[in-house]
Amino acid sequence: MGGTAFAGPVGIVAEGAVLVAEGVATYKILDGVRRAKAAAELGLEAIEAQILTGNKVVETARVPITNLLSPKNVIDLTRQDAMNRWLTILKGMRAGDRFPPVKIEPGTIGTPISDVPFLFR
Repeated sequence: MGGTAFAGPVGIVAEGAVLVAEGVATYKILDGVRRAKAAAELGLEAIEAQILTGNKVVETARVPITNLLSPKNVIDLTRQDAMNRWLTILKGMRAGDRFPPVKIEPGTIGTPISDVPFLFR
C-alpha cells in the first residue's frame, strides 16, 4: 500500500484518508494549527501539508483549508508570547514568507479550522 495522494473532484485525497460528506477527505492537524488558521484568515484556499499515516510522511501536497480539522477548540492568545507567535505567523504569511508544511493525518475528529475562535484577555 503506497503513500499516494491524488487530485480528486473535491481536492487532494491521500490514500487512507477518511471520506465524509459528499466525498470530502478531512484531516486532523497534528502540527500547524496557527499556520492553518492564518491561511484561513487570509482567505487562502489551500496550504502545503505533509500527510502522515502511522507517523510516516506519505505525501506532501497542497490541501484545501476546508478539509482541515483542529484538535484545539480555541487558539489561546491571552499570553503575550502566544499573541506574538500568532502575529509573527500571520504577518509572515501575509508577506509571503515560507513556513514549514503543516502536518496532518486522515481523520474526522476536530473543529473545522475556520470555526476555531481566538481567546483574548
